[in-house]
Amino acid sequence: MSRVALLLSFVGPLLLSKFLLESFERNPSFLDRLVVFCLSWPIAREIRLRLEQRDLRARASSRGALLAPLVSSPLPFGLSVLLTRLRMIHSGSPGDVIHLFNSRVPKPIHPDQPTKVFRSRVMGIETIWTIDHDDAKYFLSTGFPNFGKSPLFKAGFRRLLGDGVFASDQRGLWAWHRSLTRPHFVRERIADVVAMEEHSHRVATWLSTQTDLGKSVDIQDIFARYTLTVGTQHLFGRCVDSLNDLIHDRIQTGPNAADFAQNFVAAQHWAIINSLLLHPLLISLGFRIRDRATEEVRQVVDTLVQDASLSLASQIKKTNESDSSDQVEGGTASENLLDHLLTSGCSKELVRQECLNILLAARDTTASLLSSCIYELARDSPRKTAMWRKLKDEVERLGSGIDVTLDQVRELKYLRAVLNESLRLHPPVWANTRHAFEDDVLPSGVFVPAGCVRDRPRFI
Repeated sequence: MSRVALLLSFVGPLLLSKFLLESFERNPSFLDRLVVFCLSWPIAREIRLRLEQRDLRARASSRGALLAPLVSSPLPFGLSVLLTRLRMIHSGSPGDVIHLFNSRVPKPIHPDQPTKVFRSRVMGIETIWTIDHDDAKYFLSTGFPNFGKSPLFKAGFRRLLGDGVFASDQRGLWAWHRSLTRPHFVRERIADVVAMEEHSHRVATWLSTQTDLGKSVDIQDIFARYTLTVGTQHLFGRCVDSLNDLIHDRIQTGPNAADFAQNFVAAQHWAIINSLLLHPLLISLGFRIRDRATEEVRQVVDTLVQDASLSLASQIKKTNESDSSDQVEGGTASENLLDHLLTSGCSKELVRQECLNILLAARDTTASLLSSCIYELARDSPRKTAMWRKLKDEVERLGSGIDVTLDQVRELKYLRAVLNESLRLHPPVWANTRHAFEDDVLPSGVFVPAGCVRDRPRFI
């Protein structure tokens, strides 16, 4: 598309708006002018996209590819697609949106096969959705350098994740973030299960008590609390004990764990909503939908960072040469991720961002895996009793958790198979959003223009 056509696509609606305003029998009010001005930009985007379709078809044809079918939207500017996505998030099943969209695709690429790839357009922003296995393998593995984080994702999660490792890509600071945090996750630290043994025992004891009393429990909530408790202790060196509301065997000090757990979930929901609702024009103006949950989470982590900074400064004063015997790869044996980041010279803001990024990944993925595993094991099946017996026998051979080593855990082959199957059926990361750096063609034969957002809902 020529630069003249691009210029006209923006200037045309503005000239039309001016003509309509001057055609009013009365002088247009401020509200009239504001409404016309707000509508002019998305209209310009729609006009430009229509002009771009011809150019996209030509570029796709030159590479032997096709454009993915476009999802129809009864409402203008693709608002029905946006409302559908928001409704799916509110109902707790955001990954199922692919099945709803399938009914709105007018012309599949291959009429004799089910639709696995399609496009949606909301306020001029195009997104390509795919559940094709080869496509997922391409943009997560073989074609990984060609795709990065979407600008909309970065903008939506900026208040929560900042510029941390999961908000960066391979053309940004992704490699630097990995090199910064990787020394903390060496073999010696991963194999140390003493820190989580206490909390695991508390959960097991509480569940056993509830079973003896004949009470039902929300196992998903238990695992969410457990992973948050273990994660904060392992990463921050200080436990945000969200299990305390269930097991009253210790006095809660510091931040309110229950509020932190709820705010942590709410902050993620608001981040997703921000990434969906924020238009590039609003992003360029610095507009954000601020929510209290995100601010509360940031304040709690800032408090933990401040306390750790003071504690670390006190420890440095007491350090002597005899402490060198406790050194391990990546720092001292007692050093946690928070201490490691503070000693690396990072600003407190960057420390908070890195901690939230790692905590989000550790807590959500582990809690999801544990919940889905128990869900599958609890379903009616003729092999359920045998599966439970095999798992119990295999785990009991380990003995006390304090003496468990990483090599022994690797020998739990049946447990690993159960966990892998749970991950296949219920992947914790139900979608993966990527931004195309250059024009590309997916293995399914779909053309992906540079700047397009690719979303891969869960593949089963």
